[in-house]
Amino acid sequence: MLLQHRKFLMVDICIFFFINHFFCFVFKETNSSIIKCKDQIHELNLTINDENSSTFNLLVDIYRQIFCLLTNLTNLYLDINSRFVLSKSLLDNLSSTTCSSSTLTHLNIKLYNIDDCFLLLDGRLSELHTLIVKLDFIHNQELLRRIPLETLCHSIILADKTKNFDKLKSFSLIAQQFTNEFDTLIVRFLRRMIHLETLFLSLRLYQRDTFIDYTYLENIFLRDLSCLQNFHFDIVVDHVIIHDNAKPCFSDIQQTFIRKGYHVDGYLDCANHPAGLWNQCHIYSLPFMFEYMQPITNCFPGGLFKSVTVLWLKDTNHPFEHSFFMKISQSFPFVRCLTIINKLEQKNKDLSSMIQFSHLIELQCGYVHIDYIEQFLSSLYTHLPALTKLAVQYEHLVAITENFTSDVIRINCAKLKSIHFTDMQSTVHSEDFYHYFPSLNLSV
Repeated sequence: MLLQHRKFLMVDICIFFFINHFFCFVFKETNSSIIKCKDQIHELNLTINDENSSTFNLLVDIYRQIFCLLTNLTNLYLDINSRFVLSKSLLDNLSSTTCSSSTLTHLNIKLYNIDDCFLLLDGRLSELHTLIVKLDFIHNQELLRRIPLETLCHSIILADKTKNFDKLKSFSLIAQQFTNEFDTLIVRFLRRMIHLETLFLSLRLYQRDTFIDYTYLENIFLRDLSCLQNFHFDIVVDHVIIHDNAKPCFSDIQQTFIRKGYHVDGYLDCANHPAGLWNQCHIYSLPFMFEYMQPITNCFPGGLFKSVTVLWLKDTNHPFEHSFFMKISQSFPFVRCLTIINKLEQKNKDLSSMIQFSHLIELQCGYVHIDYIEQFLSSLYTHLPALTKLAVQYEHLVAITENFTSDVIRINCAKLKSIHFTDMQSTVHSEDFYHYFPSLNLSV
């Protein structure tokens, strides 16, 4: 879709299936439409909702062709389905001359890992002012288990080659999976951004023996960023072992930020562990500015988070009760994709109040107790008017639908277009199955 925007063109493209043929046609170097207007396109918003096996190759083609064809591009937004996990580096085989730009100032992009981020900042984007990087992980944990030293050394070399930070004023790093490379790698990288004015960090750290407060952040890198004016963060520190008997206090951590003028909230979640007191600390700046919030537990205090569209709920120590989900629905009114991980049986079922997730499109509950399937799919408990994608165990779905006959489950499932079964491979379903889910894509 081409939109006239003053003296240049802004392009919005939303790509779903059969994407390869479409993209190759639109951005083919001999395409007369592209040749005619390519010098006028300054802003490109590209959304990819496809999740099939060819998506990775498509992304490599996108990175290669966009920079070659659209030589006057200033703003590039590449959004990928949050469920699509990249399998390897996108930039390893793209040289700095192939994937480069002297005009791009704003870039919002999903990458494989932190190494891809370092490659982007090796000088190939010389005018970059704002960079938003979304990662599934800093490094794949399987890779770190196999070759930890080689992985870290390679990354440090790439990090030390980053340059042209004098024009980079705003940087955002959002990583969904946990990492223990904050001190050794991320901080080393951040210290180089001495001209940075705005910083966004969304990270999940683990295997530490201390929590992170403002004093620690100031000592380790913030004091080096003398131009920094705005710092927004959402940080979970997980699997912290406290060896003494003193239970840590969240307010002490919170006060270190408040004394520096930050508005923050969060919680401390504690549980017994053979090695000592196991702790998780989740602290975030307010107002909350991220679309994705790091995983939360039963200790979440509530609030209003209008920006959040992707949310994980995970607790291995306590069940999620009806009252907790009520708090979640009120705190995150615009959540579109929700993942629940909890194997513990609910203790209190409440029919006195109806929970509503008006914008929820995708529900991931393949690793939960069956109570949570009933909690969300039963129209007695929850109203899901927009639900179109579901991940669930097949045996759970059979049980709560009473072999695809229950009317109270049918209501919330009426618009489902996709069901992914986490406990079985694709199979041929009964006629009753397809009658029960009338909107389902027949390929399921």
